[in-house]
Amino acid sequence: MRKLISVFSVTAIVLIVFIAVFMSARSAGNVTFSNITDGFRQVFFSEHTSGYPYTNKDLTFREIKAIGDSVLLLNADSAYVMTPSAKITARIALDSADTKVKTCNGRALIYENSKNSVVLTGKTEKLTQVSLQDEILTAVIGKSGAFAVALKDEEACSKVIVYDRSSNEIFGWKFANERISDMAFSSNGKKLAVTVCSAKNAVIYSRIVVFDIAKNEMLEDIRFDGCMMLRVCYTSRGRLVAVGDSQYVIYNKDFQRVDGLEYSENTLSSVSIDDNGNTVLAFTQNGTSKLSVVRHNASGKKTFSVVLEGTDAKLYADGPKTAVVCGEKVTVLNSSGETVEEITLDSTPDSLAYSSGDIFTLETGAVKKY
Repeated sequence: MRKLISVFSVTAIVLIVFIAVFMSARSAGNVTFSNITDGFRQVFFSEHTSGYPYTNKDLTFREIKAIGDSVLLLNADSAYVMTPSAKITARIALDSADTKVKTCNGRALIYENSKNSVVLTGKTEKLTQVSLQDEILTAVIGKSGAFAVALKDEEACSKVIVYDRSSNEIFGWKFANERISDMAFSSNGKKLAVTVCSAKNAVIYSRIVVFDIAKNEMLEDIRFDGCMMLRVCYTSRGRLVAVGDSQYVIYNKDFQRVDGLEYSENTLSSVSIDDNGNTVLAFTQNGTSKLSVVRHNASGKKTFSVVLEGTDAKLYADGPKTAVVCGEKVTVLNSSGETVEEITLDSTPDSLAYSSGDIFTLETGAVKKY
């Protein structure tokens, strides 16, 4: 009888702690219900595997993406979520092999161009799905779970629609003559930055347009002649960052430029921006076999500029660390640009994800962890 009472007591304590954490997170405003349930489900409802390296003879994974401390594995008609301990926590059916993924704050937005469908998922379950009439150009997810979809439009060149995490449409805007290239939410989800590109009189130009979602109004419009802006981001410190084919710019909360870089076209090799807006860029050095790697933190401060060996590198920013991948070699840099780890992969990966200090790869059909 005492053992039974003890079991009930422990269970009650666990539930009380769980509820307390949940209420605390809600009051803090930085964690939503899906994050809490993800943690609970990962403990009690995950599927065990034989560990890493992981293979499945019935599946051919084509891409791996970090989703919080876990990874999302994409194959032709489904997505799997796998933890660092190789437990499968979700299997999500997809309508098409033509899928792209954006992740933020432990969630993934999977959009399918050919099916005009958007799927929002956590680490343990599908949260919502939206079907659209127009072709999807790109999409983005915010920290709160709200998401935006850029679409082609019959009446205009492109348009953006913003949905809350319950799939309710809360904002829309059309661009008559310009195509949307990227979008980003501010950390509090109140603002949306959109980069658009077009040409006038045979000259390419771009704009960064910032909207107040609740007020349904434009806050700022910044134009760049002769430059195609490809990426945009709001950092956790309120900086607005944009990366183009010939320049990189950082603005403060008042949209005043505080830093940036200008570079020749075709020298930008790779860009990586993490959930907090830490940004790392790699540039090829003409006539050499070296790369210049530059990092700015979420405050917009340059923390390092280093030169590394290699010409074809991919970057993976993750908090204070950056993984630089050249073929089978991975060099991990700290926030000062110092090499803190060097890893040799078994082979050149087909796809790679870097999260919480772990390297996950797809190599010849196997999911590996280093």
